[in-house]
Formats: sequence, C-alpha cells, structure tokens
Amino acid sequence: MFDIVIVGDSISTWGMLIKYSPQGDTVVTKDYRSVLYPTLDYFVSRTVCQREDGGFAILFGHESIPLSDFDISMLLLDSAYNIQQYKVYGSTPQQETANSLILDSDGGYIIGASRENTNQVWDNYTSRCFLIKTDSMGNVVWQWLSPQGQLWGEAEALFKTPDGGLVVASRRGQEVNFPVANVSLLFWDANVFKLDANRNLVWSMPLRGHESNPTNRITEMVEALDGSGYVLTGQVVDSLKGPEPVLGTWLAKVSPDGDSLWARHFTWHEDELWAPWPWSLSATPDGGYVAVGISLNVGQIAPGWILKVDSFGCLVPGCHLPNGVVEEGKPTVQLSIYPNPTADFLNFYVKGNPSDGNASARIINEAGQTIKTFSKILPDETVILPVHNWPSGVYFLQYLSEGQIIVSEKFIKI
Repeated sequence: MFDIVIVGDSISTWGMLIKYSPQGDTVVTKDYRSVLYPTLDYFVSRTVCQREDGGFAILFGHESIPLSDFDISMLLLDSAYNIQQYKVYGSTPQQETANSLILDSDGGYIIGASRENTNQVWDNYTSRCFLIKTDSMGNVVWQWLSPQGQLWGEAEALFKTPDGGLVVASRRGQEVNFPVANVSLLFWDANVFKLDANRNLVWSMPLRGHESNPTNRITEMVEALDGSGYVLTGQVVDSLKGPEPVLGTWLAKVSPDGDSLWARHFTWHEDELWAPWPWSLSATPDGGYVAVGISLNVGQIAPGWILKVDSFGCLVPGCHLPNGVVEEGKPTVQLSIYPNPTADFLNFYVKGNPSDGNASARIINEAGQTIKTFSKILPDETVILPVHNWPSGVYFLQYLSEGQIIVSEKFIKI
C-alpha cells in the first residue's frame, strides 16, 4: 500500500506528485508545469486519484489571460508517471475553480468545481456549483451547473450513489450589502445535496452553524462505513467571543435521504489554534471519524492537529444523549468533562439551554484563583483546552449565568 500526495511550491508555479512507501520513504517525485507555461505559470495543485491500471489523474488550477480568470486543468498520467493527456476545462470569462475529483465506474472522471465572479467584482456576485463528467481520456461527456440566480459554492467532495446519482458537499450563500457603496460580502452556510442519475436535484440539506459567515465552508466529506449516511467537516464560526468571530471545526452527518442526523462544533481556546482548518477526514473501523488539519493564523507557524470522535461525532462521550433529570425551574445545563483526570487536554461539552445569551464559564483552582475564563459559551459546543503546562492538582469548571454559578464540575490535572 503506497501513499500518493500532490504539493506545490510556495509561489504556485508548479505541482509535484510524490509517492511514499508504507515505511514513509520517498519512492517517486515528479513535477509538472502549467499547461500555459511559460506564458503563465500560476499553477495550484488540487487533488489526485489513482486508476485501476496504476495511472493517475491530477487536478490543478491555472490562471488564464486575462489575469484573475482561473481555469481547471486535469493531467492524466500512465503508471510510469508519463503524461498521456493534458485537458483544460472552463475557459469562460468567469473563474472556474475545481476542488474534488472521483473516478467513475466507467473509467471516466467527475470533477467538482465552481463557476463564479467573486474575485472579479465587488458586488452583484454570481456563484454556481459546477460538475464536469469526462470519459477515460478526459473528454467532456456532460456538465451540470446549479440553478442560475442562486448562490451555490464549490463542490468540495463527491460520492457516487448506488442508484447512479451523486451526493455533493457544497455551500449556499447570500449577498450582504455594506454601507460602502457598491461593496458586498458573501455569507455562507454549508449545504449537501443529491442529484439523481439524470442530474435532477433530489434533495438539498443546508447545515448551519451558529450564524452565516464569509468563512463557513465544508472541506471534506466521507461515507459512513455502515452506509448510514455521509459525514462532513469544515470550518465554521462557532460564536462571537468578543469583537471578532472565533472560528472552530465542525462535523455533521446527513442520512442517504438528506436528513440532518447530528452536528458538532469544536472550539479551541488557545491563540495558536485560533482558526483550525480541517483538511482531511477519515472513517475509522470502530465507527468513528478522524479529522486532521492545521491552524491558519496569519504570520505564525501553522501547527497541525488531529481530532478523533466516536460514531455520534462526540469527543466527550455521551454528547448525543439527552439531558438528565433536572429540578423544575433550574436551567437545563449540564457540563461533561473528558478525560478526567487529564494530562494534556481538557475537553468539555455544554449540554442544554443557557438561561441567557451571555452565559460564560471559568476554571478555578483549589485556592479559588481564576485560571481561565470563557466568554459567551453556547450550548452544544465542545471546548478543547490545552492544559499540559498547568500544575498538577484539583480544578473546578464552572458555568455562570448573569454572574451566578449554575453548574460546577471538578477535574484533576495529573
């Protein structure tokens, strides 16, 4: 079993295919230039898939003339990494950007992309989800565009269904005008939809975070190993914890019929993970899922991270269970901590409904000193806090409403 990855240089002038052995040794490296090189050399690696004959299809993006017109490239290689075909798609005045690629059952390919003008204008945006079906040599068989006049984002992930249809992870947007004349922003929510074998829309399921935002997006989607649906991950605005939005990681699951099964929000409360961006998602044999990503803080080294959840998307076990019995008149809020004792990370889950919109939390030590505060804690939010540098001892996690302690849970740092 070998691993194949594609990378690009820091200024996006070429792409490289790298093949690793099971031991992590580099077996092959091959670099490729834009189809327009040397006239234009802006070239971005997107994704790769391997064929049954050992060859590869690699998806790229390249900039065309005039500049800011981005188009789609697909490079077909044989099993010896020699170029068989170099295909270009899009080639309209708008920009076409591809993000996903799957091998179809007939040996052809399906490309997931978008067609938009969002980097070309300041308002009156157009954005449509764009799918391209090709034969085994990269020739176009059909194309599909989301409805005109609606704002649909790029196809970030694709799955072929047993009935010949497609399940697509994308997003839906709305244009928001600002006081500055002729300037708008696009605010997005995640969206998963299904097309039948004739490319008719069967269902569309919007998946919203706490609020729409320009940064909300899906980055990856996988099929549940038991066939119970599709799980996706992405970046989402969890909540407003001050003047700026705090970005978090998001996991959600939809059924094969488009029903929303669950959604989980994860917020890191440390500066080095201010904007966690999931790049990869995998289903695990135990029925759970692993997300892998980096932090995208500007001007800082981007640390990597791994998040493992169970089959219900829970980092804190039992997050999917209903609240326990509470006294009448008391706020229905519960805190769940995992693991306890802890050595590296404190993970806690807020379950239920706060008594007001400004609920907060804090951690105090045995001496009553406040060690950490969390403003604007929202229900159904999993908070991840590194505690490896904290002194060993007993601490208390407290949930407050209007300054009053509603719930307090003890944990031990070892």
